[in-house]
Amino acid sequence: ANLTQCKLLAGTDLSRSNLSRCNLEGADLRGCMLVEVNLSGAKLNECTLLEGSNLSKANLMGAKLAATDLTGCTLVDANLSGLDLTTCTLGARAGTSPGDVSMTNLSKANLSRCNLSKAHLTRCIFVESNLSEAKLTGCKVSAETDFSKADLSMCQLRQADMVGANLSGSNLSGAYMQGMNLKGADLSDANISNANLGPYNVFIPPPPPPSLVGERYTT
Repeated sequence: ANLTQCKLLAGTDLSRSNLSRCNLEGADLRGCMLVEVNLSGAKLNECTLLEGSNLSKANLMGAKLAATDLTGCTLVDANLSGLDLTTCTLGARAGTSPGDVSMTNLSKANLSRCNLSKAHLTRCIFVESNLSEAKLTGCKVSAETDFSKADLSMCQLRQADMVGANLSGSNLSGAYMQGMNLKGADLSDANISNANLGPYNVFIPPPPPPSLVGERYTT
């Protein structure tokens, strides 16, 4: 279906609809219920009218979302794996609430220069994703959030809460990491060359293995 520039969908409940390969470029989807909707292969390029929509458990594999504004959207358990989200906005800007991207599969997605500022990234999967030059300032993750082997080079990570995050094998070269909370984070095999760590990072290594309890443990 071709719904380009459609203005009649705002606030509509489209949950569990099949919109695969649908052309929705420029459509007004503000406040729509898109729970479990199938948007695989759909065209949403440069769509700036998705703010506040609920895309929980939506299938967005293969969808076109370049330069799309997803500010304040709920993407809990959505599948965006392999997508090109270059210059996309999923975080927060002045006067908006943070986007909830919890439990979203973003593995191997191209998120270069994407805005995820203050986004909730609980249990998200970013395995091998490209987050180079992305903005993750003030974002919040959980111990289940997986950035393993992700490209975070030149990424804005100021004040990011990365407690317990899996950053193993990630590329953090040149990243801006001032004020990050990295308590319990896994940074094994990570590349932090030329990263700007700043003076206020919280980095507390994990406790010693049980075999070392009672012995002297230094870091």
